[in-house]
Amino acid sequence: MRRLMSLLLAGLCGAAARLYVHGSDQPALLVSDLKHGESSGQVGLWLHSSTLAHFRNLRIMPGE
Repeated sequence: MRRLMSLLLAGLCGAAARLYVHGSDQPALLVSDLKHGESSGQVGLWLHSSTLAHFRNLRIMPGE
């Protein structure tokens, strides 16, 4: 089985999100109008039921 590790950084601000992959200076995905708008609460991680995944050094921190 091949193992792949990816670095993902997600920046959320109001109703917008930017997702960076592998330490890139440019976001891989821009979302300017999140479905739930500005909100607060919990963070969830979802995977497909057939996916085996492990998380390491997961940090969730408030922004500036």
